[in-house]
Amino acid sequence: MTGNERDTLTQFLRDLQQTRPSEIDEQANGLINEVMSSHPHASYVLASRCILLEKELANNSSSFLGASLADWCVNSEPVRQPFIPAVPGGNPNIPTHLLMEEKAINFLGNNALKVWIFIITFSAVVVYLRN
Repeated sequence: MTGNERDTLTQFLRDLQQTRPSEIDEQANGLINEVMSSHPHASYVLASRCILLEKELANNSSSFLGASLADWCVNSEPVRQPFIPAVPGGNPNIPTHLLMEEKAINFLGNNALKVWIFIITFSAVVVYLRN
């Protein structure tokens, strides 16, 4: 792999990692997962094909279906995850791609008592030191 190819692949994977679909078709998702799990090199082949298609699209002056290449890798409205309550021993269903705001909401929801104790204690200390 050349340095240019590595840069192209790195950029493609960075864009892929940051993309959040606004809607997922469960039937299509099932078929994709089935093929991905049964083909040992499916992700490699798929990434290679996508990069080659992107190069072809970039060489074409008209856009495909009215979209630009930048449209797929940027989601202007991130998908919001619902609050996920803590489960003793951990929760394997918590997605790893939560936004910082979602992580903060989960933290506050799972540690509400500790947060309130901290706020009240801090407020009492401030009031005491001001007097």
